[in-house]
Amino acid sequence: MDQTIKEVTEILKSHIKKNDKNGLILSYQDLCRKIKSKKFDLENPGHRSEIGHILGQVSLNENKLGNGMLSVIVTKKNGDHLPGNGFFKFAKTLGYDFKDPVDFWIKQLNHVYDSNKRS
Repeated sequence: MDQTIKEVTEILKSHIKKNDKNGLILSYQDLCRKIKSKKFDLENPGHRSEIGHILGQVSLNENKLGNGMLSVIVTKKNGDHLPGNGFFKFAKTLGYDFKDPVDFWIKQLNHVYDSNKRS
């Protein structure tokens, strides 16, 4: 799993560097297609859980470095185009306090974008 965490981190950072803020988000499906070390089927609940765990670890690692929750750019393809509920629950376990998830998401997007464009 550590290799997949590293690979996902690289995929997300590369995606940010290649895009401006308008093209910043990446769907869960598109992310899973880019992962080479393992195939994920998002119809499979076990795979959804595993990708959620991987994204949580990616965000934990980057957040510790002061770069924000890197998985903020991974969103649902349909509907509200926000990260899944697990993202917001995990953010609270990291100590983030917010009432408006959309406002928090936008602030995190900006922070992650700025942190990765500088590096």
